[in-house]
Amino acid sequence: MGLLIGLALVIVFEMSNSKKETPAGNLTSGSSGGPIGKPADTTGFDRLTPDQQKSIDETYNLAMTLYTTGKYDLAAIELNKIFLLVTSYKDARNIQALCQQALAIKKQQDDAARIKAEQETLKQQVNQTLDHCESLLKQKRYDEVEPCTGDIVDRDPDNERAQNLVLAAKQAQAQIESNRQHAADMDRRKKHATELFSRAEKDFRAKRFIASIGEYESVEHSSFTDKGGLKEKAKLGAAAAKEQLQKQSEALVAEGKELLDSKDYKSAYNKFNQAIQIYPNNGGAADFKDQAFRELHLQVKNMYDESVIEEDLGNIESAKKKWHTILTQDLKFDDFYQKAQIKLRKYEK
Repeated sequence: MGLLIGLALVIVFEMSNSKKETPAGNLTSGSSGGPIGKPADTTGFDRLTPDQQKSIDETYNLAMTLYTTGKYDLAAIELNKIFLLVTSYKDARNIQALCQQALAIKKQQDDAARIKAEQETLKQQVNQTLDHCESLLKQKRYDEVEPCTGDIVDRDPDNERAQNLVLAAKQAQAQIESNRQHAADMDRRKKHATELFSRAEKDFRAKRFIASIGEYESVEHSSFTDKGGLKEKAKLGAAAAKEQLQKQSEALVAEGKELLDSKDYKSAYNKFNQAIQIYPNNGGAADFKDQAFRELHLQVKNMYDESVIEEDLGNIESAKKKWHTILTQDLKFDDFYQKAQIKLRKYEK
């Protein structure tokens, strides 16, 4: 608009100069033989009737008014009326050129304004659409967010807001799926723990305490959402089973001590060993076990020494009897058990 006003000022200035600089005219006749002191008419104006000349002058003045008020299209129409009658009149040609220039500028400005308005409208439409897509995200309708932004992404693949909405929806869906899988996994673990606890209870009632302890402890250390206190029940169950095992272990120790007193060292050793296997923390059983082994080892050593003497004296049958006794009374891992076997193989091929 500033440029159009400038053009208007330029033409007014030129018109002013044109009036001031009207030549006095050549006092001699023109080349066309016109009157002395008046330039030759090359526009055809002088050939017009007075009414036509008046009409042209009025049309010119109207065109100038229209031009100075910024109505360039109407001014150009009036100027064209003049050029239908004459080839030129005053500075009408210059004004016509300025009108065309002003109209071109105005068209550029109008196009720019239209494009700006269209862009603003499009921007509002995009924001309205994205607002709707965002509302879908807030409503947790995640599967609808990406289709909602589809048209915008197609037209503007780099639209950051659309990209962020789609990313947020996908992340939310992934989190839901992860939570769903986690919940399903927890349900499976809880189901397995419940079944294992039932088996532990059954084994406990059947006095299979060792098996029940392993099952109770597996439940106790399992990873699952325990809202029913199953782990605490398993912990108490394991403790009860261990208590029962301790009692069984002590009973075996008592039996072993009686056998130890009756010098049945092998049977006593086996009782103490069973007591330890049932309840490894039974320290007394371990001590009595060592005692039974020492007594047994000494007993078979003396018997073996006697058998060797019998062998040296030629009493082979007596020696063999002692070796058989060693195999019956001794433990297989003891040295004298193995020595007795070697001696018997020598005589009982």
